[in-house]
Amino acid sequence: MSDPKPNRYILIGSLLIFCISLGTYVYTLCPTVYWEDSAEFSAALGTLGLPHSPSFPLYVLTGYLFANIPNSNVAFRTNLFSAFSASLSLVLLYYLTLMILSRVRAKEKRQLNLVDNLVGLSSTLILTFISAVWINAVRAEVYALNFFVLILLIFLIVKWTETRDAKLLFLFFFIYGLSFGNHSLLMFLCGPAFLYFIWANQSQSSFDFKRIFFYLSMFMLGLSIYLFLPLRSIRNPLMDWGDPQTFSNFMEAFTRKTSLSYSSSFKFAGIPYVFTSLVYQFTPFVFWLGGLGLWIFIKKDKKLAWFSLILLGSNMLYVALAGAYRFENYDGQGYLIVSYLIYAIWIAMALGWASDKIREFSSASRFKAFKPIVMILVLFLPFFPLRAHFQECNKRNAKQAHEFGMSLLSGVEKDAIVLVNNASPLFVSWYLKYVEQLGKEVKVIDRKTLKMESYRLQLVKQYPEIHFPTAFFDIPKLNKKDYQDSLKMMTALFIKEMIRSNEEKFPIYWESGKDDSLIDDYLTPNGILFKVQPKKVERLTEEMIKTHYEFMEKLDAKTKNKSEDFEDLKTKEYYSITLDGVGNYFYRKKLIDDALYHYAFSLRFDPQNPSVLNNLGVCLAKKGMLQKAVLVFEEALRIDPNNLDAHNNLGLCLSKLDQP
Repeated sequence: MSDPKPNRYILIGSLLIFCISLGTYVYTLCPTVYWEDSAEFSAALGTLGLPHSPSFPLYVLTGYLFANIPNSNVAFRTNLFSAFSASLSLVLLYYLTLMILSRVRAKEKRQLNLVDNLVGLSSTLILTFISAVWINAVRAEVYALNFFVLILLIFLIVKWTETRDAKLLFLFFFIYGLSFGNHSLLMFLCGPAFLYFIWANQSQSSFDFKRIFFYLSMFMLGLSIYLFLPLRSIRNPLMDWGDPQTFSNFMEAFTRKTSLSYSSSFKFAGIPYVFTSLVYQFTPFVFWLGGLGLWIFIKKDKKLAWFSLILLGSNMLYVALAGAYRFENYDGQGYLIVSYLIYAIWIAMALGWASDKIREFSSASRFKAFKPIVMILVLFLPFFPLRAHFQECNKRNAKQAHEFGMSLLSGVEKDAIVLVNNASPLFVSWYLKYVEQLGKEVKVIDRKTLKMESYRLQLVKQYPEIHFPTAFFDIPKLNKKDYQDSLKMMTALFIKEMIRSNEEKFPIYWESGKDDSLIDDYLTPNGILFKVQPKKVERLTEEMIKTHYEFMEKLDAKTKNKSEDFEDLKTKEYYSITLDGVGNYFYRKKLIDDALYHYAFSLRFDPQNPSVLNNLGVCLAKKGMLQKAVLVFEEALRIDPNNLDAHNNLGLCLSKLDQP
């Protein structure tokens, strides 16, 4: 029998994995709301709202239970839901790994032993500590739950091939349909691998028309969880993305037409980065075991090996072509958890093979220390990813998203309109307003997302007191580039008209961004924001920027006194980009000293930002400090050799210095 028996080794291993993973994740858990989509999900789970499409109904409904656990803040509870889901997933992965090893052992007419259990324990703990799993276990995100559902589906389908129990296949199709309610795109990409494995292991009795009808019925029954969207939207929740009450709006949400996407085109340049990510995640010392494990897997269980390879290949290919992966992109890492899960199983196959070889050697040489040596070597491997990723994934001091949002809401009049530059401050403000009931009257609007009709529909429901222009987005769809250019222009006109028609009724604030030129002459600095003035600002006076520099002094003191609160990657990234935008504003106003101050401050958060380094070099050159400017441009090019602005500016400085 190839199914591992629930002996004490398995129970102890399961308990160890759950306690180690959950303990690690809780210790490094973000204590409050986090940046980007995580903030939106915390708000959605806290209010039973509908986040961006496809609105993730399975995640919202299950996470809502955790959000209502008493004690602590709601964001902490939603982050804890990710930690719990990830830990439960890892326990199931441990059992799945043992089941696969047991299949191999059964063909060799052997049973699982203590070393096999240690192999499963080690490979699972390796995956526990890679940043893709860890980073999505310490913040509110859909990937941890998706991780659990995927492992459960693989477990069911492998179990079905052994028992031929039709009930398992019915359950598989039901959960597969249900899984689309968590992350439909990722689960859709797993479809070809699942279909291949079912087809490769089919028997004639498994696929008569009657059974196929029932399989499809079970899939549709699971998929029916999407009915939650219109049923909830009818109740007018605080978050109601795309207003999916009507059939057309519902279909747009279901098919992700109203989704926040990574890229609108495929990029083959992403392929090397995705494969490099395997080395980054597993570390070079552990990485090589995966390739060896695949080779062994194909020799031992060809059908299951090809199933795993198709799963990994389709997942990595999509992420590579969509340009979704960057090391600092936590969502991109989450997309690749499918691949990393498979790679961990391959590592287990390699470790199992290696333990067999060591055992054979020890038997031939009468070497008695076999088990202790294998145990030490196998159990030592998880320390490599643990050591490599601890600092990146430790979010226990990541409180700045909450403080940033508080600064945004408390630094303006209570009825102000705040036009932010991206979704991150928008989502943080939703959490503070809807869950913590702070700054409820402040109206935060993301300028970039205004191009999406689903978002504009939500704004009309959220803020009926604001006048929103109409008839700006009736753009004929010609080719993609012309359409995108027209959409960008229409969004700019929409923003200008919205400001004009509301400026007498509400104070309006602006977060810096690439579209600052729209209203540059009407802006005055105000901390992390700019205030939109009713008339053109001919010259900035000391009184106009007094409040701004008071904020900067407080931020300066805070970064020095509580430096550990600013170690988080996303916190540094966001403050760096924000201060760079303020520096650009002062540069356009020809206030070079003020621009220099903000660029230097920005680099305190992110010293490796080549764009900010280039801006700093330009200011130094303007002040005649050419030697210093050359050093700064060279540093920018060391970080990003393809930075054309830095290349051109370096050439200009060298020509002025009369250097070759």
